[in-house]
Amino acid sequence: EAAQETIHLSVLLDHEIFYLDKVETHRSIVCNTRVGSRVPAYATGCGKILLAGQSPAYIDQYCQWMAEAARPLTAHTITDPDQLCQALALEGLSCVAAPIYDMNQRVAAAVSISGPTYRMEEDWEMMIREVCQTAANISRLLGHR
Repeated sequence: EAAQETIHLSVLLDHEIFYLDKVETHRSIVCNTRVGSRVPAYATGCGKILLAGQSPAYIDQYCQWMAEAARPLTAHTITDPDQLCQALALEGLSCVAAPIYDMNQRVAAAVSISGPTYRMEEDWEMMIREVCQTAANISRLLGHR
């Protein structure tokens, strides 16, 4: 409600993220995602934050897989493993994501806000604050301290 943009709750499954839930914006430009669908982690904000919470060995293995299997979803999809960790802004669509931690201090899921860049930039600080607060609230419910 505060962000007025699309919200996703996702988990990492193999090399992809799995959309557990979605709250769609009521505005005219929306995200083309579906609850229950899977998307390569390297191609999404949630996927990148979930990968960032993994061990260096996992990330190395992921990058090896990515070097062989990564395919672009858009003209702006990062498919080069060396560029995966770089902060690149997506033209047209922006996403801010935060990790959700479980009681064992591991990244269990991620929550994100996605929307057109021109709208996201209008309230960027609020978007960051809201997604971080939501992730912290869910983490507490999962036993994270």
